[in-house]
Amino acid sequence: MLSKLSRRASQFSQCLVSGSSRVRAVRGPRNVPAVQAFQVCQQRGQGNISAPLAPEPPFPTVRSMPVSSRAWCGQSPDPVTAYRRRWEECFQPWSRSPSIQRELEEVGFSIVPGALTAIDVDELLQELPWLLEGGPVTMERQNKGKGGYDYLRHLPVKLAVLREVAYEALLPIADAFLESHRLELQSSRRTFSLNTTGKRFDTLPRTLLEFEELCAKKGQTRPSNLFLWYQEGGENRAHRDVYGEVSFPLQMVLMLDQHGEDFDGGKFFTLVNGRKHEATMNRGDLLIFRTSCLHGCTPVLPVLCKKTQTKHETKRCVLGLQFALRQLLRERRAKGYR
Repeated sequence: MLSKLSRRASQFSQCLVSGSSRVRAVRGPRNVPAVQAFQVCQQRGQGNISAPLAPEPPFPTVRSMPVSSRAWCGQSPDPVTAYRRRWEECFQPWSRSPSIQRELEEVGFSIVPGALTAIDVDELLQELPWLLEGGPVTMERQNKGKGGYDYLRHLPVKLAVLREVAYEALLPIADAFLESHRLELQSSRRTFSLNTTGKRFDTLPRTLLEFEELCAKKGQTRPSNLFLWYQEGGENRAHRDVYGEVSFPLQMVLMLDQHGEDFDGGKFFTLVNGRKHEATMNRGDLLIFRTSCLHGCTPVLPVLCKKTQTKHETKRCVLGLQFALRQLLRERRAKGYR
């Protein structure tokens, strides 16, 4: 079935086994790149191919480090400067709003609408097959829901600059949540510490590079950014994304599909003080949420046009962007972390 889907990836529509020959799944106009990336994950997971398309991507990337700390060979710094200016204009007004911290405290998340344009998302989806580590994980196997994810081994320069600027913009808010972040993780039997041998941190490091160096000293050296995908019926149960002793109080989710066109349902949710709060995200929206909050995704539903009896092939794809690096699972278990 998988190889059949791969051979027909360029087809505009295909029949669904749905009990009715009149119902056809019509691939959404923006869904093809995400479908291809999803199929690459599935193929690599079954060992059918050793690499998606090429061993190295034909576009500038960084390996989970701030752009300022890496010199891209032969690349002009102008694009980086332009990206930085753009993201600063996006994040600074948002982060200075007095309601943001209250919103994060009460419901656990806040949305930066339209952070990425349609062109930005299209470019990112075209690059995705080169970005994946190639070790896709099914959520069913981990009893986390129904769907899949794969880590990103590279970040495009555009997203790397976004991550660096977002760290700096979110730092005052993260400092305000630092103590509650520590207490909430400890109450869930997780370890949190910023201290290393010979050095004690009472506040978070001022730059992303310093924060990643702190992660490395704690044995957290792997990229933690994720590509997650859900098909019809997919969901993600309430969980926390904590990959080691060092964690940042905030993290981000970038929506790659359009609610109401590519999928229905599939709302991001948090559990704060026993209450469930849901968010509907549009394509290109960036959602910032508290790392210590239990969060997940409600069941993904198809979008059916009753008049024509057609529905788009249901896909909900997102990128999870973290500031903390991760430790391999076997290393975390060896140290007693869950």
